[in-house]
Amino acid sequence: MQSMVAAGEADFLVAERVWQEFARGLTERHPEEMIYVLERCGALARLAPELHAVFAGEARVAALQALARASAPHGDPDGGDAAPLAVRFATLAWFAAPDSAQDCERGLAALCERLRAPLEVRDLAVLVCRCRAGLRAAAGADAAALLTLLKLADAFRRRERLEGLLAAAVAAEPGLAAGAARLRLACTAAAGVDAGAVARAAGEPARIPAALDAARTAAIAAAAG
Repeated sequence: MQSMVAAGEADFLVAERVWQEFARGLTERHPEEMIYVLERCGALARLAPELHAVFAGEARVAALQALARASAPHGDPDGGDAAPLAVRFATLAWFAAPDSAQDCERGLAALCERLRAPLEVRDLAVLVCRCRAGLRAAAGADAAALLTLLKLADAFRRRERLEGLLAAAVAAEPGLAAGAARLRLACTAAAGVDAGAVARAAGEPARIPAALDAARTAAIAAAAG
């Protein structure tokens, strides 16, 4: 493998096949072993420089530990199903470009496009970049900030993607579990608001978005404090 990389053969691999093999390794019980091998032979830097930057930097140990947590059944080797592919990839995305959400988003979107990653994988990775700062603040955020974060995650239309986002966040930083639980509670409370009733009470169409936000904020405040 080292010889193939040195000879430039890795530069001519078909993108779809690279993703297929990377996805297979990422869904194994110990995907961190794949990362070790790809690093040692030099392939990671050539095929996925955005991820190579993660493992070549200060976040290396944290990223490998996070990937191991995401790959363990429910974070515990003795129970349940492990995280799906999109969540495992999103867990790695958490550590990309730590100082810039925009750089993180651009880099991960480019990587996923280059490797022809499935849309659900790309979307969750990009969402991690957008929501990372908000998730870190969720435990102490007020109701309005929680609503903003839920809307950014499109949580009311795609609750399952919110769950994937929270799973990746907690795998990356276990200390965010309390904030994740609070965000789930906030989502349930806000989703319970009768949007139709709010719209009728608002009257003019232009007033509906603000009225709905106000109702949801109040519901979140009552449920999540």
